[in-house]
Amino acid sequence: MAIYRTGKKLCDGFATDICEGFAMLRAEFATWNTDAAWCKEKQTAGLGWFLGNILSREFQSSTTVLNVGSALMAEALSIRKALETAKEENIDRLIILLDSQVLIKAINSKHLSSEIHGTLSDIFTDMKLFKSILFRYIPELQIC
Repeated sequence: MAIYRTGKKLCDGFATDICEGFAMLRAEFATWNTDAAWCKEKQTAGLGWFLGNILSREFQSSTTVLNVGSALMAEALSIRKALETAKEENIDRLIILLDSQVLIKAINSKHLSSEIHGTLSDIFTDMKLFKSILFRYIPELQIC
């Protein structure tokens, strides 16, 4: 597992303030990390998602997507791919950690931003396939 540095004590790769709040939840939930990188000039995004599962199963994947109009869209596509993968892996309780506060707020408030309306609609539909799902913000982390 990658080690993340945030200037705080680490706990299983996550800053202590994050993992303390999820200690009980992590016993029942799979924890997914998602991220995206967007190239404005090429309108291309690289998407990645990583599962650190309580059942000692690990899964990671990435892909490149063409014709992506914004960094926010790239982040939303990364979440959508993670949800699809979680369902394929028969995971029904998950925590998704990401570094986009704007996207977290849109998802948690069920606000359909015009910029990413279609992808958010897909995410909301996919969310119904899970018993429990939480979206939490984590600050951008530096992987060492």
